[in-house]
Amino acid sequence: MSAPAMGRARQEFGTGYLQTRISSLSPGRYAWQRRPGPDRTAPLRRPTTAFRRQAAAAAHGTVRFATPMPGAAPDGSLTYLVPGSMTAAGLLSRTPTPQQHEQVLRTMSDAGHALRALHRHAHPSTAPGPAPGPARLLAWLDTGTGPRAASALHQRMTQRLGTSRWEQVRKWCRAAVQHPGPAAVTLHGAFGLGQIVMADSPDEGAVILAGEDTTGGHGELDAGWLLGELAELQMITTVANKPRPLLGEARDHFLAAYGPVVDRTTLTRAAVLRTLTHVHDFAAFVGWHPELLLYARYIADLIDDQGASTLHTW
Repeated sequence: MSAPAMGRARQEFGTGYLQTRISSLSPGRYAWQRRPGPDRTAPLRRPTTAFRRQAAAAAHGTVRFATPMPGAAPDGSLTYLVPGSMTAAGLLSRTPTPQQHEQVLRTMSDAGHALRALHRHAHPSTAPGPAPGPARLLAWLDTGTGPRAASALHQRMTQRLGTSRWEQVRKWCRAAVQHPGPAAVTLHGAFGLGQIVMADSPDEGAVILAGEDTTGGHGELDAGWLLGELAELQMITTVANKPRPLLGEARDHFLAAYGPVVDRTTLTRAAVLRTLTHVHDFAAFVGWHPELLLYARYIADLIDDQGASTLHTW
């Protein structure tokens, strides 16, 4: 019997792209089962043995990478054993307790160190393809097609952003999906707040779900992906006039721990791509919502300054 079947279902959520079932196995121990959503055109990828070794060696402090359990499931799902049921995204979207506040900052710092350690591994040119996020974004930018409200969003966003900005983003996206050859490092491939699972016990830190999206590329893509998510949350809290100083602290702890980047512009452009990918994914895998167009001005400003504002003081 598989681990998820042994536990009590605690949460189930998902989109047309990815669906998740969280089962409680015992106090502080959970099984996260992830399976393809109905609109997904490719199966979930299983990590190679080499990636599992690299990820295990990259653990730092209270943070480690968690790869899926071995073995194939009939429904194509992957299962991770983790110490919590809430992601960093969920915790940063609410008012944390003092203990959780410290847990977030420690986690972001240790995650920065862990990601840098993962990026010290060179990645062969036989990578299994580009990171899925930039790849699906580029396909949509080029064709304007997709499930649910993808086409409607494409039509409205191109009108609001204009041809020049659209071509800029397409150029950045093409660069993101190109394997840089000998310069490639091992990437997580979708390094974001939703991949960071916070332990129930604040002293235990967190784990980073890893392996489904891994590929080779420039390290700035991973770091910029997380930067874009934090900047988007900051934008949302600013518009709602509900400031959350923890977001800026989390960003600064992560970037300080990750350390110097080779190309700051590549980092901030990746943050722009992450924001636009999120907008696309909501339209394509959830459906239309009028608030999607509220992002147009924010994304236009991001494109104009090449994402540099994501590093401004918050």
